[in-house]
Amino acid sequence: MVVLELLEENARLDKRKFMESQPVDYTLTDNTLLCVTSEISYFLFLNSYFTSPYVDRPCEGNLTFYSPFKTINRYISLLFIKMHILNIESLCVEPGVLSTFLNISLSTTSTANFINPSHLIHSLSYFLNNLNFKIVKIFPYFFISVNQHLLLDPVQEEYVNRDYRIFCVTNEDKDILFFEKNGKECSFKEICSVMEIISK
Repeated sequence: MVVLELLEENARLDKRKFMESQPVDYTLTDNTLLCVTSEISYFLFLNSYFTSPYVDRPCEGNLTFYSPFKTINRYISLLFIKMHILNIESLCVEPGVLSTFLNISLSTTSTANFINPSHLIHSLSYFLNNLNFKIVKIFPYFFISVNQHLLLDPVQEEYVNRDYRIFCVTNEDKDILFFEKNGKECSFKEICSVMEIISK
């Protein structure tokens, strides 16, 4: 499978290697993770439950985000709530094997009007690895699996240089099946606009 091959090679869909350089400081307490970056601080809150998922019942493998943060709420909602990120295939959960799945809440401690989306997946990976979740992988890019398709955000260097483009595939119900960004001249505002348009 292409997805697994890419993960093994530490590569992206465009076959380029990934390198993330922007630092994030973490403070982990019980089921709460405080993430501090140069731009913003935010919390992740965790609730977990157990299930024995099956490949033909992917809803049992969903991981969900909730965000009260107004300026990115629409964006987060489209990507993380409505589209059900991280299905059981991307988590490599075996059918019928008792596994732990999560609900994650996001809130900010800052008045800043922007959170770099790539911070979320890195924070989530840090959070789960420190909670000893065996199924968790730190993906080589901002990765979301939707109906066995990938969503992909730019790496930090591309983001700074605005060096990426958007590619999106939806089904008849306007659900996002595939979403990729690379290339040039695409701002975060434009990304949000595209997400909003294709979801209507």
